[in-house]
Amino acid sequence: MLMGFPYTSLNLTKKEWSETAQINKSYNERRKRSIKDILQDDDIVIRPEDKGSGKVVIKKEEYFKKLEEDITNNDIYCETEQNTTHQITKKVKSLVNKMKKEGLISGEMKTYLISKHPHPAKLKGNLKIHKQNKPYRTIVNGIGTATEKIAEIAEKELDYYVINSPSYIRDTTDFLDKLSKVKQPIQKTAYCFVSM
Repeated sequence: MLMGFPYTSLNLTKKEWSETAQINKSYNERRKRSIKDILQDDDIVIRPEDKGSGKVVIKKEEYFKKLEEDITNNDIYCETEQNTTHQITKKVKSLVNKMKKEGLISGEMKTYLISKHPHPAKLKGNLKIHKQNKPYRTIVNGIGTATEKIAEIAEKELDYYVINSPSYIRDTTDFLDKLSKVKQPIQKTAYCFVSM
């Protein structure tokens, strides 16, 4: 485990890639064998690149070392001495039971919010190959965790308020559209200064 995160996500990535990777019929036997060898090599990790649709093949040891550096050298993550899934599950159950008792949620919702077999979150990293030093975009996958269902409901409840906020920007096109409506300080003349 890497600071409380299981390694199981690596096998999933290879499985996903092997299912989607089309081995073109025009490939020669050597190329087909190379692809199969990569998929069966336990010393490598295959991850999607951060921007774009490419795949990155990296040595497993280097992948974990870089992930460990990323989570150690920032103040977002903290190391725990043990797996905290049981304690978090108890807190979720307590909160959900209290909400049911106070009539805030139905029995059906109570059942939905309590995960049957929760497990720790999984940590992954996608290489930012477009940046210097090729850092990772660290991703924490919360699917199957004790807080997954509560987070899902909270996101749905907050969605309306976020989307209707005046500062909300959906995507690049929305940003450019909003920017084009901003009154510019200089109407017809622009000055450009270049230092030489």
